[in-house]
Amino acid sequence: MSDEYLTIFAIMPKEIYKTKELSPEDKLIAERLVYLCKKEGFSWVTNKALADMYGIKEDTVSKSIKKLEVYGYIICRYMWKSGIKSKRIVYLTDDIW
Repeated sequence: MSDEYLTIFAIMPKEIYKTKELSPEDKLIAERLVYLCKKEGFSWVTNKALADMYGIKEDTVSKSIKKLEVYGYIICRYMWKSGIKSKRIVYLTDDIW
């Protein structure tokens, strides 16, 4: 297969697609997070990496991740260094998956 293609395989709960309050970008971010979390058990992916990947703004990614967390699809844990967030770890919630 050529380097021009990216293969992502993620089995998604239908609730994500049925949630009308989630935008197409929210659902796209959810698909990527599911893929990464199922692969490693968690994800360290940054907002910038997701924004660059999908050609959207970092603040759009941030809002999407916050929505997914509010709806209970993911849990975000933060590592702090000198009182400043330095890294985010994303996990899938147990109740939906």
